[in-house]
Amino acid sequence: MTDADTLPPNHIRDGNSPPDMWVQEAIYGHRFREEQKPFMLVLEALLVCLGRIRTGHAMFPGLPNDGSHEKVQSHLEIHGPLRFLAFWQIIDEDEPAPAGSSQERFEKMIAALEASYPRSEGTHRFSHLGARFGHDPDALRQAVNIIRGCEVDAGSSRRPTARFLNPQGPHLHLSELGNKLSSSPRDFLARGGEMIYLMLNRSTSRVSLEGAVKKIFFNETDPIDHIAKMLSPTENEHRTGTDIGYLPWAEMDTYNRLGEDWLAILNASSLPRSEVLAPLSSITALNLFRYFGEAGEKGFDTPLQPIPLDMSDGRLTDIRRLGRMMLTHHREGIRDVVVAYVDAELKRSAAWNNCFGNASHPDPAIRSNNGRIAIEEALKMSFKGDTGLVKTPEEWRETALGIIGKRQNNDPETILLPLGRAAGFVTSRQRVGSWFGASDRLLEALVLANVSSPMTIDDFAERLHDRYGLVIGPIEAKQRLSGMNINAASFRKNIKLFEERLAALGMAKRLSDDCAFVSNPFAYGEQA
Repeated sequence: MTDADTLPPNHIRDGNSPPDMWVQEAIYGHRFREEQKPFMLVLEALLVCLGRIRTGHAMFPGLPNDGSHEKVQSHLEIHGPLRFLAFWQIIDEDEPAPAGSSQERFEKMIAALEASYPRSEGTHRFSHLGARFGHDPDALRQAVNIIRGCEVDAGSSRRPTARFLNPQGPHLHLSELGNKLSSSPRDFLARGGEMIYLMLNRSTSRVSLEGAVKKIFFNETDPIDHIAKMLSPTENEHRTGTDIGYLPWAEMDTYNRLGEDWLAILNASSLPRSEVLAPLSSITALNLFRYFGEAGEKGFDTPLQPIPLDMSDGRLTDIRRLGRMMLTHHREGIRDVVVAYVDAELKRSAAWNNCFGNASHPDPAIRSNNGRIAIEEALKMSFKGDTGLVKTPEEWRETALGIIGKRQNNDPETILLPLGRAAGFVTSRQRVGSWFGASDRLLEALVLANVSSPMTIDDFAERLHDRYGLVIGPIEAKQRLSGMNINAASFRKNIKLFEERLAALGMAKRLSDDCAFVSNPFAYGEQA
């Protein structure tokens, strides 16, 4: 991997707030964070899309022709009043009606909202509600309750400024904020969703995607979106002007596969808009998981590991153990790629090479200082409080690797496990550990993204292997797991369970003893 292999990152690396080092960023992008759940990745990507529309730009313009990175700026709308109505319990669902006329009750409700809204945000944030709801307190309460019913991941304990609504219309897309409604959203975006946006922008499906995304997520005819618009002031505060993140590779199979998967799910003819986010989130997370492996393969020729996917909830113990082992291999593979990148950067550094052989300084302190500075320059990092220590250059390298391995932000090795659990392709259990295991929501997403007309179970398993590296049945196990002493009988049981689970979801049907078909009940022209 050389600088010529990837896009120039100057708009991020040399910006006003550059990252604390440039290692995982150079390989995988800037940046990913462990706490971002899959649905947050999708919502953040959609916010970038919505900002493009609101500023009169094409949603997915593609890469510039001059070989540079996209310079896409954020344009985020701060839905302070709507977020306050939805997630602060000022208007209670079952509050008894106070005495007085309907108008008086409405005015008391508005006064309570204004008194509770943060003073730093100004006043009269809810004056628009009177005319829109005819000063009817019951109508306003009903509208607020409908919006609350659209919360995504409603059982979470996140702060009110970090909760979200199902984005089935343009007025339902909420930016994550800090602890206050006045916080800048750019301070709290983890940028994983920006990476997803950039992948879609570089996919071969980007032209078709624009219309599909608008139809599903930015449709102003949606009745829930109309309610959100009524609850929102005519003009919301906007924040704009910051460049979004950095994605190093101009072309990757992941980008095209992700674009195809989004397009297939968005174009499912009878899937309600309110139900699109869940499968889109799972399939996006699976593609992102695969991206981390493919980036290592592209940059350093590291082998792309398969994903043996357990359908038995752990009852097939040999597949469970194999899945646990392969999950560990995926995480170790990222660690190996990071070490390979560090060594490659140091090898290209004249300052580092001068620390060895005849060019090295005889004074250990000066040689130590030269080695430390060479690493700091090559990796765009700082050792901070360790600068006075005397170490050999090799010891400074080990220190750097230790710091890199303990990063709290942008370390894909720490992201894989929570990403897989949240998306439904990793199962974790106390005293057993974590392994690759499929949830029902993942199976639904795989069918929605990959089945446009009926296909046999075996053909479906082969497609999932070819696209995502998933190993479900004995044929794929023999191809990808040879040398691992696999039990073919367990994989025969596994693919049988795969069929049974799809049938329980209404997505598979056995037509004879020898023939079972997978069918997408939401696809155009499909019959379940």
